[in-house]
Amino acid sequence: MVKNIKRLFIMLVLLSITVLFNSGCSTRQTLLFLNWGEYINDDLVALFEEEYNCNLIVDIADSNELFYAKIKSGTTAYDLVCPAEYMVEKMYINDLLQEIDYTKLNNLEGTTNEERFNDLQKKMMPGVIDIETYLNNDMKKLSENLNFEYDYERNEINHYHMPYFWGTFGLMYNKINPFFKDVNTYDTDGKVVANNPDGNPDVLQKDNNAWKVYFFDDSLSSEDTLPMDTKVGAYDSVRFYYGAVMTYEKGDPNVSVTENLDKFREIISRRKYKEWGGDSLKHSIESHNLDIAFAYTGDCLDMVYLKIQDGAEFEDVEFYTYTPKVTMAHVDTLVIPKNARHVDLAHKFMDFLLIKEYSWYNNRDIGYCPILKSVYDMILNEESPDPELYPTCYVEEDEEELHWKRNWAKAIKATFPVADFANGDYTSLKVGIPFSYFENTDIKKLTNCVNNVKTG
Repeated sequence: MVKNIKRLFIMLVLLSITVLFNSGCSTRQTLLFLNWGEYINDDLVALFEEEYNCNLIVDIADSNELFYAKIKSGTTAYDLVCPAEYMVEKMYINDLLQEIDYTKLNNLEGTTNEERFNDLQKKMMPGVIDIETYLNNDMKKLSENLNFEYDYERNEINHYHMPYFWGTFGLMYNKINPFFKDVNTYDTDGKVVANNPDGNPDVLQKDNNAWKVYFFDDSLSSEDTLPMDTKVGAYDSVRFYYGAVMTYEKGDPNVSVTENLDKFREIISRRKYKEWGGDSLKHSIESHNLDIAFAYTGDCLDMVYLKIQDGAEFEDVEFYTYTPKVTMAHVDTLVIPKNARHVDLAHKFMDFLLIKEYSWYNNRDIGYCPILKSVYDMILNEESPDPELYPTCYVEEDEEELHWKRNWAKAIKATFPVADFANGDYTSLKVGIPFSYFENTDIKKLTNCVNNVKTG
């Protein structure tokens, strides 16, 4: 009997400790963030967790379609997701998102929701605004075709996401391949203006032939045609690859699938690809297992950054990317799903990223263009956060850090150039055409077509 009383007492004590422990843990919220791989600075995650006494758990998905499937299923209640612009359209149309409350973003000026929304527009890079404008116009067309209400004047779709990173699509290539030699400099029309290298392959710049070279256009001269033994990589996302093919063929990534399916099949059947992949393409280029691949320009910068960290000068890196004159643009965004559990914490994370020093810190690990003009300016001016105000973000300016910042600025400016940076003229920044929403039936047609080509 005494033993039983003692055992009961011990069990009650353990139960009390467990209840108290669980009660203490419950005050620490967890933000579930569905993101791309290698797309956030781990130190920034820790900094946010410390500042807001929370946990930030990052799950990974490798395609916009998988983002959609996970949100649609509702199996996991994510608080933040990072889809591209065309998937934001699809999520919005299918009522999977909730509107951002800009009054909760205290790093924006103004008091009302619209005033703070407009302030964010002023702070963003003009290239991002171009994409946002395209997105709003596209939503107006979709609302008319699909018969749903849409407030075009309010830029309604842009109230359902906050841009995170942005960039373009291009052709990543191996500099050591003699086919991609760089001797001449061309103007914007692809004509020779000087007998000096400018960092871009002659064969891709000349006469704006980049897409023709990549897709083996038979109108090219023999010296401009990729040799048969060239190792070529293709992006394993049917939406992106169709967009690339149609940009080459029609100058527009968003033309009708039904009317162009046969042409799409013919173009991608012209030659066997050594690799269909996503993130793997950039690693294959770096290791010389591929000579050229269609990819995000930011994927290339990821790899360039690693080389710079290892001590390389930007000019000496053995691979780079070329952005064709006509190309596709993208903006990856932060959205809050309808079933999110920690909406206030999601807004806090968005607000956290609007602090330019934190955004700058995040950008050190990510090869895409920053959303904020102030961050772009910091990079090109080779600035660092104030060590007293932002000690966690500050990196001691020894020779290694100075090397990094100098080459970081070169890499960003080479990929996202401006005409007159000193005077704040961003108008020449290369921006392409964003992707538009496609119905599932179109995606299935493209998927079947690509699978048939892969299997020969």
